[in-house]
Amino acid sequence: MWLSFLVAWFVLLTAIAIFAQQALGYDVGHLPAWFGGLPVPQRVATGAILALALALIGASAWRLSRQDRRLDTLRDRLKKTREDVVVAHALQNHLDATVQHLIESDPR
Repeated sequence: MWLSFLVAWFVLLTAIAIFAQQALGYDVGHLPAWFGGLPVPQRVATGAILALALALIGASAWRLSRQDRRLDTLRDRLKKTREDVVVAHALQNHLDATVQHLIESDPR
């Protein structure tokens, strides 16, 4: 599940790059030259923004993978509980049938 989430992130980033190139007239090929022409504080800020964006993608993927594992654990627990309920229901039906047999076989 989290792999599809990462693919969705990269598809979104690609769509943003294509939109920026087509609609706004930005040339994605000139980004390294543009980045190199920035003053040092702006390069640091831009690099920090990119690093934080990648950290956000990684953290969200990590969190989704943890949630996926927890969901699998919960499904296993619920499956075991359901099996226990089915067994208890069968035992209850057997007990009800036994009581009904005792009632019907009363010598009165």
